[in-house]
Amino acid sequence: IIPTEVFIEGTMRSYTPEVRDLLELELKKAFSIVENLGGSYSLHVERGEPALNNHSVVNRWITKTVSEIYPDFQIVKKPFGLGGEDFGYVSQKIPSSLFFLGCAIQDGVKRELHTPIFDIDEACLPIGTAILAQTVVHFLNGKVSLSANEMLEV
Repeated sequence: IIPTEVFIEGTMRSYTPEVRDLLELELKKAFSIVENLGGSYSLHVERGEPALNNHSVVNRWITKTVSEIYPDFQIVKKPFGLGGEDFGYVSQKIPSSLFFLGCAIQDGVKRELHTPIFDIDEACLPIGTAILAQTVVHFLNGKVSLSANEMLEV
């Protein structure tokens, strides 16, 4: 039996708007094949949140601050991944950095983000506050800054 209608749904994610555009174009090309076979298609792409791109200079500020006030902390540098995060809207407009503190409750249970059992060790909240506050103090005291060219990197 050949169905008269097919519905396909999925998620596309990318690190840049240019790749998002390319993915959409490639989808249109792939689906247009049905027109050569006498069919038709309708494509609706909902963009969702933009990729979250941390600003390299702001990342360095935060890394410097962590090293100063928490010298024994391990700093793990790796890509955020392709999860949806509305902070991406902020990072499109101003130099920004989203970082993880590593606040897992140490009981062997994985409490992933966006799950019904998500939870954190709230003792880490003052640590995050101290990192952000000290980074701002460095900025206000002129110990860290952004050049006009670096501001344009957003």
